[in-house]
Amino acid sequence: MSKISQAAALPISAKRLFRFVGALAVLAFLLGAAPHARAQTPFYLGAHIGGHRLAEMDQTRVGYGFRLGYEAYLPFISLESEVNFFPTTSGGNLGETQAFFGLKFGKHVGRWGGFLKARPGFTHFGGGAFPQRLTERTKFALDLGGGVEFDLLEKVGLRWDVSNVRIHYGDAMLSAGPGSLIGAPLGTRNTFQTTFGVVLHF
Repeated sequence: MSKISQAAALPISAKRLFRFVGALAVLAFLLGAAPHARAQTPFYLGAHIGGHRLAEMDQTRVGYGFRLGYEAYLPFISLESEVNFFPTTSGGNLGETQAFFGLKFGKHVGRWGGFLKARPGFTHFGGGAFPQRLTERTKFALDLGGGVEFDLLEKVGLRWDVSNVRIHYGDAMLSAGPGSLIGAPLGTRNTFQTTFGVVLHF
């Protein structure tokens, strides 16, 4: 099993990350009542939990991820990278690892902000009870979407993303078992994904 496949099969890490993000969100909310000015620091780091619906595989995944960004042209344009891990499940779902890098366009008014994003990258499938269920497992993906941000403290905020992740499967096909393919090549599919987490500016 490759290192990427192993990373996609770590449910214990996901549970710990859920607790970590939840605890940070609660702590930041409790400390965020006082008015403040938003930090004008160019770098930010985030941790989040997320869900990804793959209708073509009849799977809904829950996972976690991290992002690193640089606000290149304050306050509108940021360069951003993100990695997401959706572990395998007891039901035999394939694990999934995503990596994206691209642009985020946004604006804050007071504590609230809105943004759009366009980030190309890739997604890798592996692990589970039948890792060969998909005939080709590393594919180009494009994350298109947007979201909202809320500043709790000067350098701490919450972020909610909603995305259409377009996965270019190409000629890849699903398999019910060794040598048993299902239907036609998958082509390009639109998939729904959402994340919620904490952002720290530094």
